[in-house]
Amino acid sequence: MSTKVVTTETLKCIAILGSARCTPVVWNPDDTGRLGDRILKFFNSRVAAWNEVETNTKLDVEIFDPSAMPWSQETMKSPMYYLKSDDVSNEIKAACAKIEAADCYVIITPEYNHSIPSALTNLMNQFGCSKYSYKTSGCICYSMTNNGGSRVAQALRPYLSELGCLPVSKQVIFSSAHSLFDQDGVPREGKTWGMRPQEIKDSVEGQCDGLLKQLTWWASAAKAQRAGGLP
Repeated sequence: MSTKVVTTETLKCIAILGSARCTPVVWNPDDTGRLGDRILKFFNSRVAAWNEVETNTKLDVEIFDPSAMPWSQETMKSPMYYLKSDDVSNEIKAACAKIEAADCYVIITPEYNHSIPSALTNLMNQFGCSKYSYKTSGCICYSMTNNGGSRVAQALRPYLSELGCLPVSKQVIFSSAHSLFDQDGVPREGKTWGMRPQEIKDSVEGQCDGLLKQLTWWASAAKAQRAGGLP
């Protein structure tokens, strides 16, 4: 007979957006701006549902949005670890402290030229890899095209691994994301991919929940190991 195990553990997670787009560029009839905002709303809803399950390790998520971080919109000439402390802004120091304190990371990014957007690397490369090390990460990749999303996911694996926050095997890929989600990040009703509405909902939610399951499992294990000292 199985016994339900209630957990009180909470992991600090930073969700980093890969798009700095803020000016609407009309590419479909209901476009009001950044497609990633829909994906972020959907992700937040899945985290909220995940946290409601008492047996799940909870996630305390903070958003790093390059469009809301002016320092990350300037082309980085020198990362902070090449500079004297007095030459680093308080905003960057505060962001660095949060990166270092996090237990895991979720990257929510579009695909630019089949690869990683500069807004993402410009933000993440500001901080030394030691701040990310011995942790884990997850990737949620999207595109407005039928085939997009998977290629940036492939590019992120070696990049995140070199930073030291190893990506979990489960990746979330949303091609034609504007067809999948409405402006509030809710899976659309109607036929997409030849599926019925409930099948679409189950598919997109199942992808994200699968990532959260792996992310929290590995992040908890890594946190316990870090507590015992680093190699």
